[in-house]
Amino acid sequence: PKLEMTRYAIENGYFDGNFDSLNSNYYHGSVLKFASERDKIRILNLRCFFSFLAHHPWAMPLVRPLLDRKPNAAFRWFGDLVDGYYLKRCVAYRFSLGDFMTTLRHYLTNYRQGSSAGRTAEARHTVADTAADVRLDKTQSPVCN
Repeated sequence: PKLEMTRYAIENGYFDGNFDSLNSNYYHGSVLKFASERDKIRILNLRCFFSFLAHHPWAMPLVRPLLDRKPNAAFRWFGDLVDGYYLKRCVAYRFSLGDFMTTLRHYLTNYRQGSSAGRTAEARHTVADTAADVRLDKTQSPVCN
């Protein structure tokens, strides 16, 4: 919500503006409307390889043939592992084994199951419901290298 990209998607018919339809695990499906089923499959698969390709663009010729395959658990697990690896690199302190196991348990019981834990109250409202004076161009996401 509150992004120019979101407004664009709604205005152009790619998204209906219903944020309740969003799942916290974006690897398992999409609420976006696509021009074709092939486009949808390619985007779903590209999400699984995105973090890897962002850090290793030379690998695109190796990944490109996989984008037309049916989305599957192996691609999602690859994406999860790579995302976890790069996220861990962003943490400012060293994880103990206990910290790692606690985080892994939380991840497997919440994120992988598609829970709404972590969804903000703002995400439960459509863009049309937001106040006119709210800025729609900023996020609070940190950038990790």
